Amino acid sequence: MFDVRRMAKEQKPENPSPVPEVPEVAGPPKSYRLYISLGFVCLILFQVIVVFLIMPAKQAQPRAGIGPGDGTVDFDVVSERSVGIRREVTVEKQIGEKNTFKIRTSRGDLTDAFSVVMHVTVRKVDERAFDRQYQERTMTVIDRVTSVLNASTREEREEATHTAIKARVKQEINEVLGTPWVQEVLFTEVVHEVT
Repeated sequence: MFDVRRMAKEQKPENPSPVPEVPEVAGPPKSYRLYISLGFVCLILFQVIVVFLIMPAKQAQPRAGIGPGDGTVDFDVVSERSVGIRREVTVEKQIGEKNTFKIRTSRGDLTDAFSVVMHVTVRKVDERAFDRQYQERTMTVIDRVTSVLNASTREEREEATHTAIKARVKQEINEVLGTPWVQEVLFTEVVHEVT
């Protein structure tokens, strides 16, 4: 007899899957694709870190105010400068009783007048100790700074950056205070006249 079930089984295809077989796409294996993706991510992170370290830190705008004590330290500015990866906060302190150092020397027929407003930068963590020591030794600091300015040459006073004078002032102040608290010496309102 004629069996319909048997005929249906015989006509059934061997591969029942409706999806045709596709050969694998040419290219690197999946593990290599993962390594390449991770490599790109690492490269982007490295570039972000390099840009962060190279870009200069923004400085806060100065704010006028009167400091503690007898008014000799009356200018505070908080600034940041990059030190490796961490940031070190420094504070500017004005040096001098009358806020301006003035010296006048005569050599031959020429009179050399030099005046400057001077600030020093101190690490924020050392600010209180610096203020205490500076208040105790203000007159000595002023005398030493004045002697450095008097001993400076006309060429050093005429120099735009005053590098040599600043280095000697920093050394003298740190010596008087007994600790190297002063990080940098800054000159503002510099007037130099030779008549």
